[in-house]
Amino acid sequence: MNKREVRIVRILQKMKENPFVSIAELAEDFSVSQMTIRRDLQFIENNGLNRTGNSPARMADRSGSTGSSPAAAVPSGISAYLSGAGAQEQDAGNPYVYGDEECRCVEEKRRINAFAVSLLKPGDVIVLDSGTTAGMMPEMIPDDLPLTVICYSYYIVSKLCDKPNIRLILAGGYYHRNTRIFSSEEGVRFMRQLRAQKVFLCASGIHAEMGLTCTDQYIGDLKRAAISMSLEKILITDSTKFGRVDPGYFAAIEDMDRIITDTDITDEWKDLIRAKQIRLDIV
Repeated sequence: MNKREVRIVRILQKMKENPFVSIAELAEDFSVSQMTIRRDLQFIENNGLNRTGNSPARMADRSGSTGSSPAAAVPSGISAYLSGAGAQEQDAGNPYVYGDEECRCVEEKRRINAFAVSLLKPGDVIVLDSGTTAGMMPEMIPDDLPLTVICYSYYIVSKLCDKPNIRLILAGGYYHRNTRIFSSEEGVRFMRQLRAQKVFLCASGIHAEMGLTCTDQYIGDLKRAAISMSLEKILITDSTKFGRVDPGYFAAIEDMDRIITDTDITDEWKDLIRAKQIRLDIV
């Protein structure tokens, strides 16, 4: 996806979260002009992409609309998002619960984490993401290995707080019980001021066009901060996540330096990852 397509997807996400978001707020969020946002909203309106019930055209009218224009072909990446969003809507009554996700692909996650831990060096500063795959890593870290661990997950903190050689840094905020994550704008800003050698990231969706996604946008904000502050970006994921799309976009696949996954990954995905010159470890 190009930058505009990514922006349109994120505008759709924000409109779903807040149907009354203004053009000025969107322009500030995406660091573009209000005219650019109006054009994006007109594209959304012309192609019937909006599902919030709040008309982008009416939003544009309140700020000076550029007028309607003929509908254009919807890029395949945006179409994939809409298809994925529709699938997620079917699961709206069964939201993400950390404890449920822990029970899936346990053996695959164990192998992935054992390999990830082998990459750690004494004195490393690392970021551990909030997903259930990363959640297995703390118990595998040797007690005598000195590390600094930056995180935003209660689960990670609870597993590392008694390890004597671990220095913990927590980005705090509001506690989300279903994901066991602390989130806040202050926490995101705090993380962006730090630096790490490695970040171990999780994704609930990995799509060739839509990139890396997660279940909620507040999680994506934390993941983007972790990516921005880390020298090496490592995605740890079981193979069931490939081909899936979730609402919260946080990075392109090519933003990763390394991907660690299990042996059920398809040849098609192996070729795609290696074509992007990303190191692929299959365990």
